[in-house]
Amino acid sequence: MLQKLLLTGKRISLWTPTHDDLPILYNLIYGVENPEWKKYDAPYYSLEFCTFEKFSKRMEERMNVTDVPSQMIIEHQGQIIGMVSYYWEDERTR
Repeated sequence: MLQKLLLTGKRISLWTPTHDDLPILYNLIYGVENPEWKKYDAPYYSLEFCTFEKFSKRMEERMNVTDVPSQMIIEHQGQIIGMVSYYWEDERTR
C-alpha cells in the first residue's frame, strides 16, 4: 500500500484517500442527482450510480498501489470538497 501523502498549500491541502474518507467522497459523488462538480468533469463520461460497496472496492484497489497515487482528496478550511485524479489512456505512453 502507498504511504499516505500530504501536500499543503496556502488555500488547500491534498492527501491520498484513506478508508475513513470513503463515505464522504461517496456522498460528494453520488449524494445528489446532478452534482455541481459534474459541470466541470470530462463531458464524455456519464455519471452512473454506484453502490457504496462497489465504490469502496474500486477505491480500495486504487489505494493499494505502491507507486504514484492516481487520486488525491482536496480539503479546504477543514472540509473535504472533492478529489483530483489522473489516468493514462494508453499503457504504452507510461
